[in-house]
Amino acid sequence: RLFPVLDDEGAMIGVLLWSSVLALRADPDTLVSDAMAAPRVLAHDDEILRAVADRMALSGVGVVPVVSRSDLNRLEGLITQFELLQARHKLLEEERHAERVLVLRRLRARG
Repeated sequence: RLFPVLDDEGAMIGVLLWSSVLALRADPDTLVSDAMAAPRVLAHDDEILRAVADRMALSGVGVVPVVSRSDLNRLEGLITQFELLQARHKLLEEERHAERVLVLRRLRARG
């Protein structure tokens, strides 16, 4: 899991990994700023999912922050592995629908 850390204006200043959250709970004197890190992978709000999925697979991350290309600190959302699988499922369903075989009926001659 990955948790974005935002400043007072809503700009992303870092991320917390689940292990960091657990460490913060174990030691309440630790500051969030000491536990947060830069995200290993970012996605932009205007890029295709395939490119994001490739980067996620190569880097071994399951959640990626989505930021605006014009303002890299503005968090637009998160993409998870589950959402990538949902998008893939939708594509497979559309392909299956498009490939349905048409069944022709024979018409009887009138007469």
